Amino acid sequence: MISTEWISVIRPDDREVVGYLEMVDDGFVPYDLLGRQVYGETPLPYQEAEELLIERGLSYLASRWKLEVEDADEPIDVVIKEISPERVILISDDYQYGKAIGTPFSLELPENSGRLQPGAPGATARFINAVPGYGKG
Repeated sequence: MISTEWISVIRPDDREVVGYLEMVDDGFVPYDLLGRQVYGETPLPYQEAEELLIERGLSYLASRWKLEVEDADEPIDVVIKEISPERVILISDDYQYGKAIGTPFSLELPENSGRLQPGAPGATARFINAVPGYGKG
C-alpha cells in the first residue's frame, strides 16, 4: 500500500491524484501512482516536486507495459485496468501469451519488484479493446 505518510498531489483542473510526495530531511521526493520515484536522487523543494508531477500527468498509465509472469519465458504486454493506493490491476494485451486477452493480474503498491516495466515508448493497447466490457468500470 502507498504510504499514508506520503502527500497526495492533486491536479487542480480535474482534482485527479497524479502522484505522491514523500517528505525527507532535504525536501520532497516525487512518486508516480505506482509508487515509483520519478526524479533523480536529490529531493526537490515542495513546489518544484508538485509541479513535476502535475506536468507529468497520467498519460503514462495508458501506455502498454511489460509484466514478468511465472508462466511465460518473456515479459508479456499488459495494460492498466485500475489503480488504487493499495494495488494496480493489469490485464494481458499480448496475443502470444498462452492465456486469453484480458487475463487479470494484481500487484501490490508501491510496485518495486521490478516485474512491471514500461513498454515501448508510445505503445498503447492493441488487442484489449476487442474484449467485451473493457473500460466500462
